[in-house]
Amino acid sequence: MSRLQVRHMQFDYDQPFEPVFLRGKPEASHYFTGFSIVLHHLEPYMIRSMKQAMPLVTDDALRDNMEQFCRQEAQHFQQHKRFNDAMASKGFPDLKSLEEENRLVYKHLSETKSLKFHLAYAETFESLASAAIVHEIKNGLVDDTEGFVGDIWRWHFCEELEHRALAYDVYQHLYGDTAYRTAVGFYARTHFIKLGLRFGNYLLRADEQRILKLYGGRWQQAVRIWQILRDQAGLIPAVLGTYKPGYSPHDIVITPKMEEMTRQYTEQAIRVR
Repeated sequence: MSRLQVRHMQFDYDQPFEPVFLRGKPEASHYFTGFSIVLHHLEPYMIRSMKQAMPLVTDDALRDNMEQFCRQEAQHFQQHKRFNDAMASKGFPDLKSLEEENRLVYKHLSETKSLKFHLAYAETFESLASAAIVHEIKNGLVDDTEGFVGDIWRWHFCEELEHRALAYDVYQHLYGDTAYRTAVGFYARTHFIKLGLRFGNYLLRADEQRILKLYGGRWQQAVRIWQILRDQAGLIPAVLGTYKPGYSPHDIVITPKMEEMTRQYTEQAIRVR
């Protein structure tokens, strides 16, 4: 088991940036930001869950990687918090209240669900994230992402792929109950996606007039949304694959492009531990 690396990054949030950071794709940009709002409190929820599980884990190498996972996720949510704050200053004042709603959602899960549920939820998110990241890299989405905001997402993608199997390994080590993981998986995917879409829809409504002015009218917007749906339809087989007997995130193939991205951000980090 390779030890996870924690890359401490320094992004310049004071430099000018556009809310539409995916070149020519305002809707996709705002949905990405919607999921950034979710991540700010989803990732602390997973950290709490891993810390609760650590005393039960008997594999020293796995427990060490759980600690590294928590450190990686701490870096992620802190950067997403700074990005969300920067976005709020771009004319989206309700982001603050939406983030508070999101905090309460994950606080409620922590307080009312079992450790088994928490770890199944975490595994579901990690499997979904890994499948989505591989899909988006193959589709060239990372190449359309501009500025330091693009660096935030690409760096995050690299570390998500690096720890893609950690939540799965922890769940298997403690429970190995595939039927339960599958059942919670249906709930967790719907839960996470609904939150992200809700926050993304708020951003689109708040930015509607500017989008129509700069990127074309309703017809052009409908075409772009259709393109998003078409592109994301390609993700369905990968997501369904996580329910197949014998599924393991260890089987995800890391391409040379993904390895090169990881190497670049390792070199750019101000500190690696």
